[in-house]
Amino acid sequence: EVLQPTSIGRQASLENVRILSVPSARTLWTGSEAVRVFVVLDPDVKRSHEARLSEGAHVSLIGLVRRAPSPADAMRQWMLDAETAEIVRDGGIYLHVTEVRPAA
Repeated sequence: EVLQPTSIGRQASLENVRILSVPSARTLWTGSEAVRVFVVLDPDVKRSHEARLSEGAHVSLIGLVRRAPSPADAMRQWMLDAETAEIVRDGGIYLHVTEVRPAA
């Protein structure tokens, strides 16, 4: 449900999701290879010290679904490479995370 454009502006949570990769200090790809969700950590994200944000780790995320920015804005704001920024734009949405918890 998080992946739907109709979810923009809604709060969402992803429970026990796997971190697939960490493109930059504030961004993650989560989910599975078939269904990926792009995640951006709020600068003031509330994070449990038990929640590891590294490839392969499992976490629970709470945040707000937002419309993806232009590739130029994504590269500037989140320090992404051009290819990743275009993939995010093409996906149309991302999850702006305000809280990270260890997977239950």
